[in-house]
Amino acid sequence: MLTISRLVSRRSFMAQSGQWLGALALASPFPATGEAKILKQLVGAYYAAYESLDPERLLAFYTEDCVLEDPTFHFKVEGKTKLRELFAGQRPLFLEAKFTVKNLPISGRHAISQHVQAATMKDTRNPNATPFKYAVKGISLFEFEQEKVKRQTDYYDVLTFQKQSGWRV
Repeated sequence: MLTISRLVSRRSFMAQSGQWLGALALASPFPATGEAKILKQLVGAYYAAYESLDPERLLAFYTEDCVLEDPTFHFKVEGKTKLRELFAGQRPLFLEAKFTVKNLPISGRHAISQHVQAATMKDTRNPNATPFKYAVKGISLFEFEQEKVKRQTDYYDVLTFQKQSGWRV
């Protein structure tokens, strides 16, 4: 139980209690429900499909009217047809990709993946350049509908990506 002593300011108490309450919400001691277990398995299978670098295998996880948004890299794609074009365009850039999920809280039809994405990419600015490796922290917010991704929003550590790749985003 949290207690306030005379040495602890109200502001620091509120900051600490907010962190603790957030940690409690993410680290619930209760077992996952059947639906949450299914969504955790789906996210795991989704990342395995991404790592395979097979666009069609990855597309199987999305609804026809899906939305994929990545404010870090300044794009938003609506619909599976446009998503197919995005994946087909990005695929030749990646030589390998790996996701390490650090935390995956599930609530209803929503999942938040806290992960590290590591990859080896070709440098499109210079076709003769040696491919580069990067590893960046990221967060993906998933909304599911009938066990498919309806909406996904990704956020990545752009400064680390810029340092490791030499690209400006």
